[in-house]
Amino acid sequence: MMGSRCMLNRSKGKEQSFAAACGKIGFTLKVLVGEADIVMTCLPMPSDMEEIYLGTEGIVNQGRSGLTLIDFSTISTEDLNLKIKLAAERSRSLAKIFIM
Repeated sequence: MMGSRCMLNRSKGKEQSFAAACGKIGFTLKVLVGEADIVMTCLPMPSDMEEIYLGTEGIVNQGRSGLTLIDFSTISTEDLNLKIKLAAERSRSLAKIFIM
């Protein structure tokens, strides 16, 4: 996967478009965050953020050491700050977290 553009999306149509344009698809969240250098997220609901960041298969539990996170989510600042704080507390291996 190194040097590749990879995508995981709940919408398989969006994944197919991405694959046709330039990237690789078909990864589980666990595999993707376990091998990626940078993960970008854009999530619509606090429950999605909690699942992707803090779930068993999520970023905090499965992300590799040194992983950089960039988040574009549309949830409230309060919800986002809480999730990021929890992520940082649970994982000392995250290199950087950027909130756009």
